[in-house]
Amino acid sequence: MADYAYSNQWTQSAIGEEFKRVVATTSDAVSADNQLKTSTGKEGVRWIGGKKRGGIGQPAIKPTYDLAKAGFNILNKQPITSHHSVNESACKGSLCRRYKTSDEAAKAVVSVLGDRAIRTCSETKECHSGGEENKSGTSAVGVGFSPMLEETTQENMALLIKLVNGHLKPSSTNLAQLKTGDLAVSRGVIQALKEDPDNVALVQRLAGELAMSDTVATAFGMRRMLIAGQSEPHVAEHKIALEETDRRLAFLDREILALKNEMEIRKAISNNTLLMVLSRQESRDAENGVHQPICISDNSTHCRVLLIVVNEHVMDDITFEFLIEQYFYYKLLRPTTMRSYRKVLRTFEEFTSLNPAQIDQLTVLQWRDLVLGDNKRSSRTWNNKVTHMRALFNFGIEQELLPHKKNPFNGTVVRAGAKKKKVLTKSQMDDMYRRMTHYLELEEKQGYGYVCDGRKNALYPAWFWMTAMNVFRYTAIRQGQLLHIRLGDINLEEKWIHLCEEGAKNHREHRVPIVSALYPSLENLVKEAQKVGVELTDQVFNVGWFDLMKRKKHPKTMGEYPLRSFFKRLSAECNFMVSPHRFRHTVATHMMQSPERNLYVVKRLLGHASITSTLEYIDESVDNLRDILEAELM
Repeated sequence: MADYAYSNQWTQSAIGEEFKRVVATTSDAVSADNQLKTSTGKEGVRWIGGKKRGGIGQPAIKPTYDLAKAGFNILNKQPITSHHSVNESACKGSLCRRYKTSDEAAKAVVSVLGDRAIRTCSETKECHSGGEENKSGTSAVGVGFSPMLEETTQENMALLIKLVNGHLKPSSTNLAQLKTGDLAVSRGVIQALKEDPDNVALVQRLAGELAMSDTVATAFGMRRMLIAGQSEPHVAEHKIALEETDRRLAFLDREILALKNEMEIRKAISNNTLLMVLSRQESRDAENGVHQPICISDNSTHCRVLLIVVNEHVMDDITFEFLIEQYFYYKLLRPTTMRSYRKVLRTFEEFTSLNPAQIDQLTVLQWRDLVLGDNKRSSRTWNNKVTHMRALFNFGIEQELLPHKKNPFNGTVVRAGAKKKKVLTKSQMDDMYRRMTHYLELEEKQGYGYVCDGRKNALYPAWFWMTAMNVFRYTAIRQGQLLHIRLGDINLEEKWIHLCEEGAKNHREHRVPIVSALYPSLENLVKEAQKVGVELTDQVFNVGWFDLMKRKKHPKTMGEYPLRSFFKRLSAECNFMVSPHRFRHTVATHMMQSPERNLYVVKRLLGHASITSTLEYIDESVDNLRDILEAELM
């Protein structure tokens, strides 16, 4: 039943694309609607690389395989649908060294996580091209990492036995055949094993630990591929594909956690084998009067013993990608917060090619000069970047992933001047509503007013967006809080809206009143939502419920991008900036200008935990200051 529901979502997505094509080629709404009723999804959906998949005569959609393949190509800077191997000179990461082609990488991911073939035809028998593996519902079972771990252990053990017994020379070529993940085994380690009387047991343990390291590195590589695949533009348009990948990622995270638990158990039972081998060798050398250092690295210039622990990268080789992935894994941040971190990190990596271990305060100060000087960014923008990067480095230092004794971002903030409050004037407010009323009247006259000046207009459906605008104007809530309002959160009888903790910046839930000016538009929203079958637990501010053309993009949940598009278009039409936060500042400022002003009432409305935060939102106008001076001094 679940498979049927899942396939049906893809069918609806394909039908939506068919209808979109029909609308673009005909102005007859009745004809378009009739064609929609007879659509069966046989044209497929536009999938990775812009190619059609899932329909008649087309290959099936295989979410796990397709996203892993796309992710491999993205990470290795190859064409999105490339089947070719990565040129050796262009190979910069571990993925292209582990897998020759994107197809090989995708098959490896499927062997662990599983996959299924998806067809978009409402009648399954219509879509039958591509053989058995492309047949609707055909599944590939994922077996997790256990078989891989066992197989790698056996391979490592066989190779280590040959190296220790002298059947193979411990050359760099032969040592490179060991599957070690992010660890390194040198000639010194092999020599120490040769001289250890218990080398049989030690070889077995070392083979397992190296296999564990390799398996964990493989798991993280697969995770990076899937996440990169999600960023492909055509994938990002299909929410069902993202949800499917999220399920696979969740399974992958559970597998990684299982590996982590197994690693910790092994670690609790015995010390790291490499360290013990070297320690015992040093003890024997000391007894024999030998004081030559033994190195895990073969680099004679920098000979040192590295503290190796399974699933821990060598500090000098830590990448920013690995560091931020570890940070997200430990902190469990919201998607919007993770995007903020990635955005800041991306700008830093554009500035320098150094890895995290090489970053010092001089590098940070040089970046500051670029941001504040050449790029002419504000001091607040810089301080925001510092906050993100400082948190990332604090984590790396605390977890002993980085060698720093002091965070290089400490002491690099600059003094920020007083921020000008961004409020909307009465004339600006009137201008906004005059323009939205104009579009609302056009919508009521024309019925279906989706295209304006030959292109999509983000202000439609006008009644829906005017309702959202009214909520911002009369409640002062944040954008994230609006997007988390469910139908059941609106209580028209008692006239309040419940704001859940998931949408709140400070993770606090509270209620805001529904004033009389807001009530009619909210009442209409609730009625329209009930007509189209929105349930009490569904997100109500989702344009997909009320606009057929946008339903395929937002079948159940709408993100922030349509909201941003609306305010961007409205700002362009009005020739001044309009945003949810400007409404928030405006409401707070106006409330404090009223005769019955009460700072604690404003604090409660805005949902702040601190009065200090509330004061940041309030702008004392020049006119008010003049009136006070006139009254007090004249």
